[in-house]
Amino acid sequence: MDRGVVSMVRYEGPDSVGRAIELCDGLEGVGRSTRVVIKPNLVGWDAQGPYPPWGTLTTSRVVEGLCAALKEKGVEDIRIGEASIRCKDIGSGTREIFQRLGYEKLVERYGVRLVDFNEGPFREVEIEPGHKLLVTKEMDTCDFLISVPVLKTHGGTIVSLGMKNLKGLLHSKSKHYCHHPDNLLDHFIARLAQTYPPGLTLIDGIYANEQGPLHMGFAHRWNLLIASRDVFAADLLGAYILGYGAEQVKYLAEVARDQGRSVEIRDLKIRGGIDPEEVRKPLKWDWPWLPDNSGPEPFGKLGLRGLRLPKYEHSLCTGCSYMFNPLMLLLMSTPQKEFDQYEILSGSVQEPSADAKKTFLFGQCQIRKNQKHPGAKELIPIKGCPPSMAEIEKTLNENGIPVSRKGYEQYRLYIMSRYWKKPDVYPLTDFYLGEIPASELPPAQKAPG
Repeated sequence: MDRGVVSMVRYEGPDSVGRAIELCDGLEGVGRSTRVVIKPNLVGWDAQGPYPPWGTLTTSRVVEGLCAALKEKGVEDIRIGEASIRCKDIGSGTREIFQRLGYEKLVERYGVRLVDFNEGPFREVEIEPGHKLLVTKEMDTCDFLISVPVLKTHGGTIVSLGMKNLKGLLHSKSKHYCHHPDNLLDHFIARLAQTYPPGLTLIDGIYANEQGPLHMGFAHRWNLLIASRDVFAADLLGAYILGYGAEQVKYLAEVARDQGRSVEIRDLKIRGGIDPEEVRKPLKWDWPWLPDNSGPEPFGKLGLRGLRLPKYEHSLCTGCSYMFNPLMLLLMSTPQKEFDQYEILSGSVQEPSADAKKTFLFGQCQIRKNQKHPGAKELIPIKGCPPSMAEIEKTLNENGIPVSRKGYEQYRLYIMSRYWKKPDVYPLTDFYLGEIPASELPPAQKAPG
């Protein structure tokens, strides 16, 4: 592999995937007997309203273009695998997402196998002394791993690209372990990427997610594809396009130190004829919080007092992150403006404050950490891993915080309407290979009942 070679092309249709791969010699050495695993980013779903996949999930068009390129090389054993968030209450799971997006069409057209890594089995792997992770055994028989992330920002690691996407190879317990309070998530990403380096990284930049990585962010249509056999080169260029470098993205800096790599874009061998400076558009990655860390900025605008929601930190895992936004929106729906010193804690680092009269513990990690905290006055668990919307709503209402999910449902419609208004820019057909469910269509297009 020629380190530092990376291609960047405009997405103009399915053939663009093959061009991006060809320019970086991405499938060199891959042939009929090669056992290939494709790892897209299908992080999760939320069926509590119409779901905006743009900038959150890998487009099905890119996955299909990749399958076609592999078939042109004669590859017979192609597996598409993921370990999506499992939560029945919101309709999230790997098999459920495969079904919703119509991945069976890929089985019919290309003979691929669909694998839910959550179903196991797993192998315990020591990625460094003292740290072991459970990795899907699909890696035992995989000759060539292809990481197909989305071009997006991330509230914990600033960007989520080819290396971060590999976290989906892990058992849920190991995913939680990667959010260990004594170690940064970036460190585990760096170790995982060097233990299981992809043979090819193909960054899907048809959409770029600002304030990602989930559907509460905003997706910009960029029509870019970045490909490389060198995951570091792909991620370095992807991060740069999003507005960030190794000085901000800690896992990139760590891999650069470990491998003696340059972190300068000028040292990459970029093919495809696109100047990175012409397409670079810095996107926000973080959500603003009040100066006293009592809650997100809208808390101040709404005049909420005596209700404290400290900002999430690195120990909040993806599952609870998925439900943290609904939690915030539920709190913002409350008609009550004054509270008697309540707080809601998350992750596995935060601890009850001395002046809080009620401390809500959001999720199993927070419950395990503080359920016997000697300084807390009243502890109220919000159970679940992650907690369901019903459990959050029930616990808050029963313990002095009146909320209604109607505000959350309205916000979900607002988010989706931003994309519905521009169907030519944000077509649902980039994701749905089969029939688009009526629940995802704008009201004007739904068939009358």
